[in-house]
Amino acid sequence: MEVLVALTILAVGLTALFRAFGTGVRGVEASGDRAHLLAAARSRMADVGAGIPLQPGTYSGESAAGRWRVRVTPYDGTGAPARTRLTRLMRVQLVVVGPDGSRQHLSTLRLAPRGRP
Repeated sequence: MEVLVALTILAVGLTALFRAFGTGVRGVEASGDRAHLLAAARSRMADVGAGIPLQPGTYSGESAAGRWRVRVTPYDGTGAPARTRLTRLMRVQLVVVGPDGSRQHLSTLRLAPRGRP
């Protein structure tokens, strides 16, 4: 009888331990997916001004990490440096949507050459 009680207690303890371990593994997996999505977003943001024009507009596409959308708009907000004849400040907003539907948002300001008037 005592052995049966001891085995029951052991089974309950092991079940809780395995559940906790499974939760930890899923957390590490989700963290890795999030890091991969962030790396893809940073890579796409680095393309702005090179492969993606630094001109007002919305640009989108797909990559191995998922779908992405870049929105470029002129920035005339408070705290912006004085405009010059040769440059203008642009707000760049990026969203990358992973295959599982998770989203990564990045936003920055970039200095762009001003076009001819």
